[in-house]
Amino acid sequence: MLSRTVRKDNTIWYEGNRYTVPTGTYKPGLEVAIEVCDGKLLIYDVIDHNLIAEHSISLEKGRLFFNGLMPHFIGALYIKGEKGLKISYDWSEHNLLREIN
Repeated sequence: MLSRTVRKDNTIWYEGNRYTVPTGTYKPGLEVAIEVCDGKLLIYDVIDHNLIAEHSISLEKGRLFFNGLMPHFIGALYIKGEKGLKISYDWSEHNLLREIN
Protein backbone atom coordinates (compact mmCIF):
# COMPACT_ATOMS: atom_id res chain seq x y z
CA MET A 1 0.00 0.00 0.00
CA LEU A 2 1.01 3.58 -0.64
CA SER A 3 0.63 6.42 1.83
CA ARG A 4 -0.40 10.06 1.57
CA THR A 5 -0.23 12.96 4.02
CA VAL A 6 -3.58 14.39 5.11
CA ARG A 7 -3.74 18.12 4.40
CA LYS A 8 -5.25 20.76 6.71
CA ASP A 9 -8.40 20.81 4.55
CA ASN A 10 -8.93 17.06 5.18
CA THR A 11 -7.89 16.04 1.67
CA ILE A 12 -5.13 13.96 0.14
CA TRP A 13 -3.48 14.31 -3.27
CA TYR A 14 -3.65 11.43 -5.71
CA GLU A 15 -2.78 11.61 -9.42
CA GLY A 16 -3.35 15.37 -9.71
CA ASN A 17 -6.64 15.51 -7.77
CA ARG A 18 -7.66 16.06 -4.17
CA TYR A 19 -9.88 13.48 -2.45
CA THR A 20 -11.56 14.10 0.89
CA VAL A 21 -11.24 12.17 4.11
CA PRO A 22 -13.74 12.63 6.97
CA THR A 23 -13.83 16.08 8.58
CA GLY A 24 -11.56 16.12 11.62
CA THR A 25 -9.12 13.54 10.26
CA TYR A 26 -6.27 16.04 9.86
CA LYS A 27 -3.50 16.11 12.44
CA PRO A 28 -0.02 17.51 11.71
CA GLY A 29 2.03 14.89 9.87
CA LEU A 30 -0.79 12.32 9.76
CA GLU A 31 -0.57 9.85 6.92
CA VAL A 32 -3.21 7.50 5.55
CA ALA A 33 -2.75 4.34 3.51
CA ILE A 34 -4.22 4.23 0.02
CA GLU A 35 -5.08 1.37 -2.28
CA VAL A 36 -6.42 1.36 -5.83
CA CYS A 37 -8.91 -1.41 -6.58
CA ASP A 38 -11.36 -1.67 -9.52
CA GLY A 39 -11.21 2.04 -10.35
CA LYS A 40 -11.71 3.09 -6.72
CA LEU A 41 -9.36 4.93 -4.39
CA LEU A 42 -9.61 3.30 -0.96
CA ILE A 43 -8.27 5.33 1.97
CA TYR A 44 -7.40 3.61 5.25
CA ASP A 45 -6.40 4.69 8.73
CA VAL A 46 -2.77 3.54 9.09
CA ILE A 47 -3.15 2.61 12.76
CA ASP A 48 -6.22 0.39 12.82
CA HIS A 49 -6.46 -0.21 9.02
CA ASN A 50 -10.15 0.78 8.91
CA LEU A 51 -11.49 2.09 5.60
CA ILE A 52 -12.22 5.79 6.15
CA ALA A 53 -13.07 6.94 2.60
CA GLU A 54 -13.72 5.57 -0.87
CA HIS A 55 -13.76 7.51 -4.13
CA SER A 56 -14.11 6.75 -7.83
CA ILE A 57 -10.82 7.64 -9.49
CA SER A 58 -11.04 10.37 -12.10
CA LEU A 59 -8.89 10.68 -15.19
CA GLU A 60 -9.40 14.44 -15.06
CA LYS A 61 -6.89 16.58 -13.22
CA GLY A 62 -7.20 19.51 -10.82
CA ARG A 63 -10.50 18.44 -9.24
CA LEU A 64 -11.65 18.08 -5.66
CA PHE A 65 -13.68 14.94 -4.97
CA PHE A 66 -16.07 14.48 -2.04
CA ASN A 67 -17.80 11.49 -0.56
CA GLY A 68 -21.23 12.83 0.26
CA LEU A 69 -22.39 16.42 0.28
CA MET A 70 -20.38 18.78 2.47
CA PRO A 71 -21.85 22.26 1.95
CA HIS A 72 -19.89 23.76 4.87
CA PHE A 73 -16.66 22.71 3.16
CA ILE A 74 -17.73 24.14 -0.19
CA GLY A 75 -18.73 27.41 1.49
CA ALA A 76 -15.36 27.58 3.22
CA LEU A 77 -13.57 27.15 -0.11
CA TYR A 78 -15.63 29.93 -1.65
CA ILE A 79 -14.93 32.30 1.25
CA LYS A 80 -11.24 31.37 1.08
CA GLY A 81 -11.15 32.69 -2.48
CA GLU A 82 -10.91 29.50 -4.50
CA LYS A 83 -13.36 30.83 -7.09
CA GLY A 84 -13.59 28.74 -10.21
CA LEU A 85 -12.49 25.59 -8.40
CA LYS A 86 -14.09 22.54 -9.97
CA ILE A 87 -15.61 20.37 -7.27
CA SER A 88 -16.95 16.85 -7.64
CA TYR A 89 -18.63 14.59 -5.13
CA ASP A 90 -20.09 11.11 -4.95
CA TRP A 91 -23.67 10.81 -3.73
CA SER A 92 -25.27 7.34 -3.67
CA GLU A 93 -23.07 6.08 -6.50
CA HIS A 94 -23.84 9.15 -8.69
CA ASN A 95 -20.95 11.37 -9.71
CA LEU A 96 -22.36 14.88 -9.65
CA LEU A 97 -20.27 17.88 -10.65
CA ARG A 98 -20.62 21.32 -9.13
CA GLU A 99 -18.61 24.37 -10.07
CA ILE A 100 -18.14 27.49 -7.99
CA ASN A 101 -17.94 30.54 -10.21
